[in-house]
Amino acid sequence: MSVGLRTYTRLKRVEEQALKLGFKFSSPQYGMREGDGIALVPADDALPIYSRDAEVWYGDVESVESFLRGMEWAKSYYRMLGALSEKTIARKEQDCRNRKLMDLLKNSKNET
Repeated sequence: MSVGLRTYTRLKRVEEQALKLGFKFSSPQYGMREGDGIALVPADDALPIYSRDAEVWYGDVESVESFLRGMEWAKSYYRMLGALSEKTIARKEQDCRNRKLMDLLKNSKNET
């Protein structure tokens, strides 16, 4: 396998891992960033955050892999403790999205 193909398959593997955790690759948008950095942003409605185009993480391939490994480790650790389950996580994320939607609706009603 050539070096280019190894890099490509590594990037595809990291991208699949990011999608599984609710992120997608993006080009960096903020600040003076140079080089071959990768920005992670939330995938469509996967994570309940303020802005869909907010960069959650930025770095080279190694640091993105490390960040994603840490995210997976944290989720598996909480599951092992019995503190969280996939169902609980999904419910809390939906509660947060619902709360933000209600705030948006209240604010739009007050403006009219």
